[in-house]
Amino acid sequence: MNEKQEGGAEGSVDFEQARKTSWPEVFRNTGLGLMYDQGKMLCLCQWHNDKNPSLRLLLRPNGETQLHCFACDEAKGSAIDLVAKAKGISFREAAKLILNKGGM
Repeated sequence: MNEKQEGGAEGSVDFEQARKTSWPEVFRNTGLGLMYDQGKMLCLCQWHNDKNPSLRLLLRPNGETQLHCFACDEAKGSAIDLVAKAKGISFREAAKLILNKGGM
């Protein structure tokens, strides 16, 4: 999504702010188990049956954190994508959760 904000019957959602949310907070609130390995943030991939953390979180200079799984190459995107996948909800619903409760 390229929109900064999207309105609708349920109110507006600031997607840019949701993308820049605190990753440790999102991981704590979703129970995904963020770990650090040599300064890299990793977790189990939600896109495949991951036994060893292969989903890497990459910090961008603009404040966003992007994710990428080096095992399946399917997991790509932002905090919103990760919460949507982990919770089985829409992108919009995930953005609202992140903004309201840090991903929970």
